[in-house]
Amino acid sequence: DIFVTLGVFSIFNFEISLALIAAFLTIVGYSLNDTIVIFDRIRENTKGSNNIPLGLVVNQSINESLSRTIITSLTTFMVVFILFLVGGEIIYSFAFAMIVGVLVGTYSSVFIASPIVIAMDKNRSWDFKNPTPLCPFNNPVVSFIQFSILNTPFGKVGIQTKNKALNRIILPNQL
Repeated sequence: DIFVTLGVFSIFNFEISLALIAAFLTIVGYSLNDTIVIFDRIRENTKGSNNIPLGLVVNQSINESLSRTIITSLTTFMVVFILFLVGGEIIYSFAFAMIVGVLVGTYSSVFIASPIVIAMDKNRSWDFKNPTPLCPFNNPVVSFIQFSILNTPFGKVGIQTKNKALNRIILPNQL
C-alpha cells in the first residue's frame, strides 16, 4: 500500500514532508486493521469446517466482512476527501495520500491478502484434474455441460447450462 501511494506521489512529483510520513504511517495502520478483520473472520470460519476447502471458507469470510469493509472505507474516504477539498495547502498532501491509501488499502485487504492465504495453504491440492469434493464440476453429469455466466432477473450472477435439456439457472447457493 505504501509503495503504491509513494509511486503515485513520485508520478505527480510531490515533495515528501512530515505530513506525508504521517499519512504513510496512518495508511499502514488502516490497511493492517482491514486485513486483520478479514483474517479474523477467516479464522472464525475455519474452526468447524475441516472438510470445506479453504477457498470456499475465504470466500464466505470475505462476503461476511465485505459490507463492514466497504462502509468503513467509504466513511474514511468521505472525511478525507472533504479534508482534501477544504483543508488548505498544509493538509493537502496528507489528505491526498490518505485518499490513495484508503483506496489501495481496501483493495489489497480484500483482493490481495486473502488469495495469498489460499496460496500459502499447505493442504491445498494443485491437481486440477481431481478437484475438491465440493466443486460443482465433480458431478459426472455436470462436468460435461458447458456453462456461461449471466445475470439473473434478481441481479445475482448464476450459471446457465448450454444443454437444452438442463437449461436452467443455477445460483451460487445451489451449487
